[in-house]
Parts: sequence; structure tokens; C-alpha cells
Amino acid sequence: QVPGTVEDEPDASIAHRILWLEGLEPGFNQGGNVDTHARYVYIHGVGDESTLGQPASRGCLHMAAADLLPFHDRTPSGTLLWITETSMGQGN
Repeated sequence: QVPGTVEDEPDASIAHRILWLEGLEPGFNQGGNVDTHARYVYIHGVGDESTLGQPASRGCLHMAAADLLPFHDRTPSGTLLWITETSMGQGN
């Protein structure tokens, strides 16, 4: 289980690989109670892929194993990622 997961919320069990995120914007995703690294926010696979595309975590980004495994293998530690709030399926 992801640290902080509550029993009555969707299962956010970690499967496959983990990319541990570290924010770069003080006050938004770095430092204090918004710090992504200190809150254990990851990109990771999930056991129940039917939850993909739905709110099912407290900040983690979930990926299907078929997408996550090659992404993990091609993303060296320290790689900068730009993560936006744009929903998949909007053509962006």
C-alpha cells in the first residue's frame, strides 16, 4: 500500500515499477505539506488497471504495465518530467 492510503478509498497497491517524484516549485510541489517527495508521490503501476483514468490515489500517477515498463527502462534517474493537469483524451 502507498503510505497514507485509507481503507475506504480505491486500492492503490503498487505494482511493477516506481518512479519517485521530487517537485521543483517551492510552495506548489516542493517543501512543507505539498512536498511530493516527502509525501511519497510516485509514478507507478497498479494491480487493478480498471482504475486507470479515474481518481484513485492521493497524488500518485498510475500507469498500465505495458506503458510503465518501457517508460521506466528509458527514463534515467534525475530525468526532468513535465506533469500537467490536462486530462488524457483531450488531444494534448
